[in-house]
Amino acid sequence: MTFSNRLAMLANIRKGEGPLVVWVLLFASLSITTELLGNTVAYALFLSTFDAQRLPYIYIGSSIVTTLLSLLYLRLSQRYSLAQLLIGQCGFILLTVVGYRIGLVFTTAPWFIFSLPIWDGVVSALIFAAFWSLVGRLFNLQQGKRLFGLFGAGQQIAILLVGALVPVLVGRIGTINLLLMAALAGIGALAALFHITRTFPLLQHAAQEEPETGADATAGQPVSSKNLLAEPYIRLIFAMYILYALGSYFVDNIFYTQVESQWTNQDQLAGFLGIFNGVVGGLSLLSQLFLAPRLLSRYGVRTVILLTPAIVLGFITFFVLIGISSQLVLLLFWMAVSTNLFLQIADSSDNTAANLLYQPLPSALRTQTQTTVDGIIAPVATGLTGLILLW
Repeated sequence: MTFSNRLAMLANIRKGEGPLVVWVLLFASLSITTELLGNTVAYALFLSTFDAQRLPYIYIGSSIVTTLLSLLYLRLSQRYSLAQLLIGQCGFILLTVVGYRIGLVFTTAPWFIFSLPIWDGVVSALIFAAFWSLVGRLFNLQQGKRLFGLFGAGQQIAILLVGALVPVLVGRIGTINLLLMAALAGIGALAALFHITRTFPLLQHAAQEEPETGADATAGQPVSSKNLLAEPYIRLIFAMYILYALGSYFVDNIFYTQVESQWTNQDQLAGFLGIFNGVVGGLSLLSQLFLAPRLLSRYGVRTVILLTPAIVLGFITFFVLIGISSQLVLLLFWMAVSTNLFLQIADSSDNTAANLLYQPLPSALRTQTQTTVDGIIAPVATGLTGLILLW
């Protein structure tokens, strides 16, 4: 047995799936590299210019822009194929990365720096939606159970490597020039996506045009956004994402407030965020490879989804008790870091489990529901979090 065959067996890849899996992994890794480098630049510059108390405005701004783009996406999805939409998304992201790097040559005005994390939130939502729309169309439920964890592991490897390289790159080329590296990764992701869309004709059809058989033939017809709410199962998915986003962004806000209290220099902030993301990537990789698959296979999707909020609740309760009863600022900092670290690690496993919830839906309804969640429900929840934080 050759090494490649052994590797395929270890990764639970079956005959005929290998080339597609490799290209999807490449696309996922390069996409997450683009987002991670952009995120590092955005928050390093933002926190060195503003205080973390301004973050709620970022959540609100990101929510508005992402929602508007998603509404546009839903309209375009009725006219264009998934392949065209995905290529358009990746092309848009690449252009904005290049645009911001050029813009920083001419200005570092506060308003321009302020727009960076808003842009990062939009890019993150677009990349997430593009990736899961792609794999949701290419793989069925049975394949998803085997392969979605592998794709998540591939992303975590990229995060680990990029996180380890960021402090080195910052020392060599500076924080701002990380956007150039992000652009190179974006070009690679776009090239990988071109290959995938040309090789697999299924993506050349609009969601509503995809041929269905059996019971899915009726369910696969276009459904309006209002009618999505008529489905109890989809309403539960919407509610889950809203509540999860509220908790996640509160933790996010606490984390950045504590980080800002420790460092103010943009290079120091970029170095810390790079190391933090690298640790997240390494631990998430171990979770994806060894912990998440066992939890999913033994306890099922429901238990995995409920586990994260239960543990985060314990972390936050401890954080609150420390904050009320003492002035141990350094302990509060490490508690905030630990809470966000766990949430980020668990998020990789939760994404695999949560995206399996879409797989029982017919393909057209699946794509529309995912787009609505990633492009409208999640951003609206983000904006709501910002308003609550301001209040």
